[in-house]
Amino acid sequence: MARKRKIFKSREGKLFRKVNSLLITDKTTIKPIYENILDNLNYLGRAGHKDVVLLFIAGHGLNDERGDFYFLPSNAAFSRDGGIKRARAVSCRELKPPLIFLLKLIFADTCHSEGLSGKKTRGVDSDRFVKELQEANAVIFTSSRGRGLSQEDDAWGHGAFTHALVKGLSGKADLIKDNKISMKELDTYVSETVPQLTNGAQHPITHTPDGYVNFPLALID
Repeated sequence: MARKRKIFKSREGKLFRKVNSLLITDKTTIKPIYENILDNLNYLGRAGHKDVVLLFIAGHGLNDERGDFYFLPSNAAFSRDGGIKRARAVSCRELKPPLIFLLKLIFADTCHSEGLSGKKTRGVDSDRFVKELQEANAVIFTSSRGRGLSQEDDAWGHGAFTHALVKGLSGKADLIKDNKISMKELDTYVSETVPQLTNGAQHPITHTPDGYVNFPLALID
């Protein structure tokens, strides 16, 4: 996440006149606990109608017994029967209000952790996550389709999806070599790179609302 912020910050004064960012991680002053996440959602509301809002979520998520998606903060709590305590998990309904009426992209590498053959893998119903955020009218990049598993590797330092995003935004996604990276170029690059990194085991999906036209995300020196 920090590397992605640096990429966009380095483009300040080029494609974007000003780049503002807020980072909430285990390594920053603001820790990713439930209260901090909710308290800082209003940061997104500072954007104007001509601004581009990018929300990147990486971590654990799950679907409750009704199928609703929840993002798990570091202090998430579970009941004795293993169910999630909704008062300590962030729902899509809580994420939507600050995003309405803004031009925005959502990158979601949020799945439930599991172990599989020594690999770090994650799986959750990302289709439900997308459905619940569609009202925000956002372009949504998800790390895998449906209940597909998302792979991580210590060599990357994060998941295959995030690794491909970082590489793409750093210049690899400039597919037509015009020194610009557009939303559709990034989509193409990530969609082709992640299956290559995971030997065909993971396939990211991009959901684009009706009426969205292609737009630039970064300029390359």
